[in-house]
Amino acid sequence: MELACLTEIGRGMEMVDQSGVGLVVRVIPDPSKDIGLNILTAFHYAHPPRLVTCKNMTEAARALAL
Repeated sequence: MELACLTEIGRGMEMVDQSGVGLVVRVIPDPSKDIGLNILTAFHYAHPPRLVTCKNMTEAARALAL
């Protein structure tokens, strides 16, 4: 993921926060490419939702009980 997308990811987090979302499931196949989502979480969620990080879409579907 490019660093240039940080602003947009932050805006998305703020919209999620304003909407009152209680669970965010994110797919990060390679943890070494995580651009600091946990750090962004500290700054963009006033009321952090429960976060689940999965390695693939199959895990994400299970986390969402699909």
